Amino acid sequence: MVDPWGRKVGIATTILRHSPFSNFFIPGLILFVVIGITSLLTALAVIVKIRHHRNFIFLEGCILSGWIGIQIVMLHLFHPLHFLMGMFGALLVAISIKLR
Repeated sequence: MVDPWGRKVGIATTILRHSPFSNFFIPGLILFVVIGITSLLTALAVIVKIRHHRNFIFLEGCILSGWIGIQIVMLHLFHPLHFLMGMFGALLVAISIKLR
């Protein structure tokens, strides 16, 4: 969000050509709000041991996996980090199921 044109991280906005975005601001904002805040709330739920913390873990896994899937489709691109983050999402879902 700080550098919506991707210069500081070395990612050209041309990567967004198949998406509805012209720069990284809106995707970054969505990533921050949806993934970032949900991850923070999930971590707090686990630390404080909120009764239904397993549901937070499940939701976080689904959101992360969904984000990665949407990103792959919108960018028409697959990077090894997509696989890694997708596996983290699937692992969170599996952990939440195991905790039930």
